[in-house]
Amino acid sequence: MKYFQNGLNQICQQIIRPARAEYTIYDLSSYQNQEETQYKRQDFDIINPRQEVIKVSQYIGQQKSDVCIIYLHTANGSRMEITKYISMIIKNGFSLISFDFTGSGMSDGEFVTYGYREVGDLQTVITHFQSSYKQIILWGRSMGSAVAIQYMQKFNNQLIKGMILDSPFVCLLDVILQMASNRTNIPNFILKTLSTFVSNELKKQAGFQLHEINCLKKITQIKCPAIFVTSKQDTIVPPEQTEKLFKAYTGIKQIQYTNQQHNSIRDSSFIESLINWFKKRTPIFERLGVGSQIKQRIMHKQKSTLGSIKQVSLDLYKERSSTLEYQRSLNTSISPRQKIMNQKQLTAEEKYNQLLETQRSLYKDRSASAQRIQISNSIDYQMSPMPLAPISNKIMSSSQHNYFSHSKPISFIKVPNKTKDCKHF
Repeated sequence: MKYFQNGLNQICQQIIRPARAEYTIYDLSSYQNQEETQYKRQDFDIINPRQEVIKVSQYIGQQKSDVCIIYLHTANGSRMEITKYISMIIKNGFSLISFDFTGSGMSDGEFVTYGYREVGDLQTVITHFQSSYKQIILWGRSMGSAVAIQYMQKFNNQLIKGMILDSPFVCLLDVILQMASNRTNIPNFILKTLSTFVSNELKKQAGFQLHEINCLKKITQIKCPAIFVTSKQDTIVPPEQTEKLFKAYTGIKQIQYTNQQHNSIRDSSFIESLINWFKKRTPIFERLGVGSQIKQRIMHKQKSTLGSIKQVSLDLYKERSSTLEYQRSLNTSISPRQKIMNQKQLTAEEKYNQLLETQRSLYKDRSASAQRIQISNSIDYQMSPMPLAPISNKIMSSSQHNYFSHSKPISFIKVPNKTKDCKHF
């Protein structure tokens, strides 16, 4: 029994205590000067709820981006895994955050729990940086991709706008059984019985069981765009597991295959294709027009990339045009209430332009109304039923008018002149 317990302890230690990645802080900048893209790195110590220190690095280009990629490393890896692709990420307009999970790299912690504790580490990092970015993309490799899925299962954070899931597994129990089957000749029914003892021992040492690490649970509730990566030559996480997750995923999705082993370094061209896929589907890049992109590159003296900007922008313009045509086709079915709700979401500039247009239309209506009133007055005057008095051709002065305006004419009597010889009768 003692030997059996010792064997269980060794198996559990191989699971929760893989070889820890070792590196120095100077190794994080080893790729910084190999390309023309310039960026700066800031290192942070963040404390998680278990009072453990998480070592974090943030990479920012000359112009700070509103879209950030958070890289999640493998079970025996660290934040060093992404250093080769930093320049490519910054050049495409993203910022980058990489960190060591607790139990890995330079961070505190003793055990690797494949998402049981790592989800809390990721939430701590996102909470620390959520005010600095409008959109976040999770990029996970092997265990890191499983952590990304489990994080969205638990929190469903609306700030997360996409996921790159490289070699994710369905259940940790399946991975352990697959590895044991490849390395030993023990029958599967014995391995399953043995896994029950291993799972109970993991519960005592690390607080979780093998079947609790399950990425298929609640995956249909995740709606952000996701790209799945797998390989036919992967013997640790076979492609069937990734394909099973891909089929169950209900959001915008795509799957890509490579010809590399599970722990092989991905080609730069393959990584760039993943980044371009998200550039076309991240809302903040869709709103960025051709002129804005060229202006930003000119301001930051990156004129050598103007040719690639035009090609990317034309693709974005085509997608945006098709989207606008689809929206125009839907405008006929929008209810009056919905139109009012849409008007409430206008920007300040759009509201100002709408006010000017309203004033112009009111001015035109008033001018047209005044013209109609003038025309109607002239028509009433010409067609008046009351006849107008004739006007005499003779011009009279005001005194003559007053004199001859009496109703009875005035008669004059001639009086004879008085003389001496005349007498009155």
